Amino acid sequence: GCRCREAGSRQAFHLLLYKDSARSSLWAIYKIVIHPLMHSIVKGLTGSIDRNGFVGARRPGREAEDLPATAFSSKPDLLNVDCPEAELTLSPQLKAVPLAFRPLEQGRVDVLVHFMARDALAKVAAEGTSAAEVTCACLVTTIAKKPFIANRYSIKLRGEQHCAKKISYSNRYEEDKVFKLRTNRPDILEFRHHGRVPIAAKATGYMKLKFAAPTEPTEVLLFVNNDENQNEECLVITVDP
Repeated sequence: GCRCREAGSRQAFHLLLYKDSARSSLWAIYKIVIHPLMHSIVKGLTGSIDRNGFVGARRPGREAEDLPATAFSSKPDLLNVDCPEAELTLSPQLKAVPLAFRPLEQGRVDVLVHFMARDALAKVAAEGTSAAEVTCACLVTTIAKKPFIANRYSIKLRGEQHCAKKISYSNRYEEDKVFKLRTNRPDILEFRHHGRVPIAAKATGYMKLKFAAPTEPTEVLLFVNNDENQNEECLVITVDP
């Protein structure tokens, strides 16, 4: 067993494996690095992009200067660090690093976020050596809930491989809006104009959609978001081949 230190610290030791019980013939040496994880929980609505979450991170050691770092997510399409890389630094004191959470499916997922020193990564790239060591590791538990379903539609392709449809949508605000579209099934549903739908104040516009035939009847979620990618409505479209 191994007793971990505080989150954000690092422990390293070597594990020696011998071919015999007398330990006369060394077979392999492994370097074990333990990164106690800071744990955070991030919650959001499916289809929205939530930027209210944070993760705690710090650099090991007692050096006073900040360490420029690069962040890597084990699920970058779901969760990543929400700040420019040039501004991302780690200090000996624990600091809050902002996150962007963009779920397309409801449920709970654990994501690892690793921080690596940028100078170590540059050295690896220049020398072509083995991967750089992780400076700090964090575990983020993400929880996504399905938003309220505003309406349901059904589309039958009748043997066609592709089908174009339009769905009307009303802007209930007193000002012009540009709505952004997202879906949990980009393999079935595509958007025209990069998923942007401009609609004048108190007017009705159309969402222009293109469907590809699935292998079986499939429910597709269509998220209608505002300009901050917060969900306004969620539509369910059943696509029948």
